[in-house]
Amino acid sequence: MGIFLIRSVKREVKQREQIEELAENLEVANEKLKELDQLKSEFLSLATHQIRAPLTAIKGYSSMLLEGDFGVLPQKATDSVQTIMKSCQNLIKIVEDFLNISRIEQGRMVYEKSIFDIKETVQEVIKEIKPNIDKAELSLDLNIPIEKINVNADRNKIKQVVSNIVDNSIKYTPHGQINISVFLDGEKVKIAVKDSGTGIDPSEINKLFAKFSRTKEANKTSVTGTGLGLYVAKKIIEAHRGDIKIYSEGVGKGSTFTIELPAL
Repeated sequence: MGIFLIRSVKREVKQREQIEELAENLEVANEKLKELDQLKSEFLSLATHQIRAPLTAIKGYSSMLLEGDFGVLPQKATDSVQTIMKSCQNLIKIVEDFLNISRIEQGRMVYEKSIFDIKETVQEVIKEIKPNIDKAELSLDLNIPIEKINVNADRNKIKQVVSNIVDNSIKYTPHGQINISVFLDGEKVKIAVKDSGTGIDPSEINKLFAKFSRTKEANKTSVTGTGLGLYVAKKIIEAHRGDIKIYSEGVGKGSTFTIELPAL
């Protein structure tokens, strides 16, 4: 019995030593992964900053060409410059998404909060994006109150989120309408963007807030995208103690995106 007891104790000691060694190895590996993730974020930030400068120059000179600062362009040249301008704007948006991800992951996202009327911000977005709605031949239904609805938030970032949500609805609504509502619901301010577009499989809704995530239906369309917009939007709204919710009855049945912020 004594021999078996000694063997059992030795076996237990050995197993404990192996577990401790494995735990140490895992801790070292975890630290290395953290370092690699930090390096990735730093590289991403540096690379996107370097890309943004020439893109800004391309956009600026394209705009000057279109406005006739260098003389009147032939129609063929104007069409080409407009294509350059549009492609440049798309690239700038992608770069901004990557920069925002870098800032979020490194904890460097700065929020300049102030009290403002969210209704006015939504109306600004609608005014800026209305030409895209008209071009897509979609009808627009607005339900925005006359009275002020104030929030304490970073105005530019909230505007960016609203613009992203509305732009998504336009892209994924080949025909039909978009409804935009702003209203108070208890202690929350809500901005709801409802469309009659392609819709979303309910089982895929939660996946949409992950990085580089797109629905199966989105991948079947000609709509391009990085799958970063909703991830960034969610992080920005959560930093304001709010939330973004998505509702859809299914594919082909439209979608409703609701932005929630604390009311004052």
